[in-house]
Amino acid sequence: MPPQNSALENAISTVVDNFHNAAASNGGRLKKEEFRRLLSQLPNMAEREKSDQGLRESLCRMGVRDGEDISFEHFWRYIEMLATREHRSNGDSKTSCLLL
Repeated sequence: MPPQNSALENAISTVVDNFHNAAASNGGRLKKEEFRRLLSQLPNMAEREKSDQGLRESLCRMGVRDGEDISFEHFWRYIEMLATREHRSNGDSKTSCLLL
């Protein structure tokens, strides 16, 4: 019997699967509107991206150029941004984590 995945492993697998399911019709990349629909699965964490301006700013921070589709690498940068926001919102603004 294979070992059970941890909660963290399941979470990562879910993120990967959701991206690839959303990008299935576009060769593994998301159009802007597909990305927006994917973000609808994050109603609390993706609050900033509900506005067009917030979405544009996040796409820019993710490294997405005008007219460019969103790759998994871009999406993973977004997940990193969300994790950083979540970490900071939990009151740890003086983190010693080098990634933050």
